[in-house]
Amino acid sequence: MTKPTIVFVDADSIAYSAGYCEHDAEMRMSVAGYHKRIMEATGATESVYFVESPNGKANYRHHIAVTKPYKGNRKGKDKPPYMLDAKRLLHTQYGAQYVVYMESEDAATISAHEYGRDHCFIAAIDKDLLMHPGRFYDYRTNELVDITPDYADYCLCRQLLMGDAVDCITGLSGIGSKKADGILGGTPMGERLAVVGQAYIERGYDYRYFIEQARLLYILRRRGEVFTPLTQEQWNNLGGQ
Repeated sequence: MTKPTIVFVDADSIAYSAGYCEHDAEMRMSVAGYHKRIMEATGATESVYFVESPNGKANYRHHIAVTKPYKGNRKGKDKPPYMLDAKRLLHTQYGAQYVVYMESEDAATISAHEYGRDHCFIAAIDKDLLMHPGRFYDYRTNELVDITPDYADYCLCRQLLMGDAVDCITGLSGIGSKKADGILGGTPMGERLAVVGQAYIERGYDYRYFIEQARLLYILRRRGEVFTPLTQEQWNNLGGQ
């Protein structure tokens, strides 16, 4: 029996965008518009939405971050006035699941990985999702893309070098996209993580810092997953401490 095509939606950005509407009716129309666009573009017969809990999510990344507070640069900023209402609407009318302990994109990628990439889409706008192989729909740009395992691996390694200033993840200081591409060069999949580790070691970083950055950046693919790009032994073999 053929599986139905499901689209797993990282909907926190929908709630954020719709939250800037001027009144409740406009917010509801905005959410409905996103839903219609997603279903038409993907051709999915079912949708599963995820939004981060409005009551706090205790994101595990906050416990990992010791160098800098995770997303610490966002503290004190005002939220869109209708964002919480949009989340509640997504929950009550579109069946969105409230996500705790992780982020909505983690929940979407875990579900897609479990369901099977050939039978589903992930709808999201976050560039972090490029680190996960699968079929994606960007509901902001209206683009459909197919991320291969090789390209997802490259994007992950590139992000490990660059960090993510938006989320207050440092990575390697002074490494932008051009330098990251230069470090990775034509390195094949399966060898890139060692190249990334070597770049950290050459710049004087220890294993603890490397693992911290990796686990902050990595988007989960399995429940209970603890991402370890290199073991301590592999790190030591590269000359690190």
